[in-house]
Parts: sequence; structure tokens; C-alpha cells
Amino acid sequence: MSKNKIKKMVKKEKEETDVGLRSITIVVAILIIVCIGMYYLTENILAKDNKPKDSVSEDKSDYDWIIFGNLFTRPYDEYYALVLDYNKDYSTFNSLVSNYNLGANSLKVFYIDSQDYLNDKYMKPETNLNAKTLEEIEIKDTGVTLIHIKNSKIVKIEDEDPQIRKLLQYQK
Repeated sequence: MSKNKIKKMVKKEKEETDVGLRSITIVVAILIIVCIGMYYLTENILAKDNKPKDSVSEDKSDYDWIIFGNLFTRPYDEYYALVLDYNKDYSTFNSLVSNYNLGANSLKVFYIDSQDYLNDKYMKPETNLNAKTLEEIEIKDTGVTLIHIKNSKIVKIEDEDPQIRKLLQYQK
């Protein structure tokens, strides 16, 4: 073989190697871009699915949420428990409670979700306003109810919306 033919063959092999390497690099780059795109797309879809239906930004899993079984075990001498439907009433009453908490003599307010299955046995057609023990508690399954607790005893149960709003007004 002549020298020119060898050079041409080497050059051709080198070009084929470069083309193969270039195409492999392009394929790998496309795969990386597709994987990153899928990751961000999946994250956005999962983030949208995990938001509450009413787009409330607060998380229901914090310590302000209790169930009826824990109503008398709070580490406060006096507090309120606000029974409401998380999906329906929370955003309205959360702003009211936030303003109330700005007051110097405000009591701690805990929330109880009336739709939580752990509270089902306490949800009834009518509220027992005279309940004094956990066993006597019957809360109207629609609307909002405020329970005032002092020294692990029920002081008062209120289920009239205007009266609840009055009790939870900001006081200096």
C-alpha cells in the first residue's frame, strides 16, 4: 500500500471515530436534558398535587391541630379549641385567630378538623352546649364551634358564628 492510501484510511477512520464520538456525545446530552426536564416536570406535578384543595398555605400537621381525644391534654391552663371543616372554614378563621393572637391577653387557640375521621364520633346533628366531659361532647357537624377549656375542664361551648367572632376579636 502506498503512503497516501494509508494516510487516507487513517484520516477516514479518524473522521468516522470523530463522527461516532460526536453522535454519542449528542445522544448523551439529549438524554441528560430529557432526564432533567422529567425531574422538574415531576416535581411540579407532585407539588401541585400536595397542595390543599383551597390553596391554603398553612400546614395542618403542626401542633395547633388536635383531635378530640387530646382536647384536655394541652400544656396550657386555659385555651380555646376551634372545631371547623379544614377545607371550608380554615382560611377565614385562621386570619381571625391570627389577629386575635396579636392581643396581649389572648388565649392559645387549637384547631380541630370536623372532617377528620378520628373526630367522627363527636360530630352530631346538634351541639351539646352543656357538655362538661369528653364523653358528653357532641358537636354540630356543620358550621364552626368554639370550646373554652380552663384547668382541663370545659368552661363554655359556643356554636353561634357571630358570638365566636366576638370572642376571637383582637383585644389590646
